[in-house]
Amino acid sequence: MDKAARTTRLGRFDSFFYLDAALATTAFVVYGFGPTYYFKGLFDTQDLGPIRHIHGFVFSAWLGLFVMQAVTVYLLSVASN
Repeated sequence: MDKAARTTRLGRFDSFFYLDAALATTAFVVYGFGPTYYFKGLFDTQDLGPIRHIHGFVFSAWLGLFVMQAVTVYLLSVASN
């Protein structure tokens, strides 16, 4: 087996791993913070205040970028990322 074929196969496995890791992390965060942040309207929880909302927004944005990066690497290539 030549080096290019091995790299392509391993690269595809690595990108699939990171995509799964990004989606699992997102699911874990939404499940964990859902009652107090994401689905706050469905649960009777206290007000968070502006600092926690800013923190939640920034972390959610970072998590979205993490998923987008993993999807880009999975579908296209590392060079396009």
